[in-house]
Amino acid sequence: MNIYDSVLLATSIVIAVYQSTEEGMIFEFLHKYKSKWYLKPLIGCPTCMGWWYGIAVSLANGVTLQAILCGFLTLALCEVYSCLLSISYKE
Repeated sequence: MNIYDSVLLATSIVIAVYQSTEEGMIFEFLHKYKSKWYLKPLIGCPTCMGWWYGIAVSLANGVTLQAILCGFLTLALCEVYSCLLSISYKE
């Protein structure tokens, strides 16, 4: 896998994890923990999750030399997702 595959995979995982912990979803019981500061990089904030998930996915796929770049690119895509999500919720 190249870096772009890793970035898209990590962004997809971040979006899936974040959306599945919303109210009414399969992992709704985790929703009450989203406000805890120490869980934001795991389930609470797509932008915070992007950095860590991007590095983890790139290292798991063998893209070791570009893991930091993958983390930044995943963070950027997750930030775009967060902006689009906040725009869609406004009335």
